[in-house]
Amino acid sequence: MNNEFLKNFKEYKIASTKQRNKELWDIKGILKGRSNKIFKFDLTPMKKIKDNQIGREGSTESKADKIVIETKSRWIILDSEELNNYINKNKLEIVHLKDILSFLDWTIYLNK
Repeated sequence: MNNEFLKNFKEYKIASTKQRNKELWDIKGILKGRSNKIFKFDLTPMKKIKDNQIGREGSTESKADKIVIETKSRWIILDSEELNNYINKNKLEIVHLKDILSFLDWTIYLNK
């Protein structure tokens, strides 16, 4: 768990091992100054995938409300439902972050 990212929460709860493995989310909480609603966040880190690319695997079966992508200078928080709808509508198997950011409405950028 990234303690630096946790500083962005007013309150939070870390998922149990069962919740991480079955429901596919890592932390549940309220982002400071962004919302009063509790959301579940998927913090799966980026890693090397096929063809030496950097990426992460995701699932449309996740119970996470938000997906967090960490870059060198910030965190990008995407809405899971919006992203899943975009993926399904466009019949995508691989999604490039730089290609989708302009199409998604619910995106939050948090500087480190």
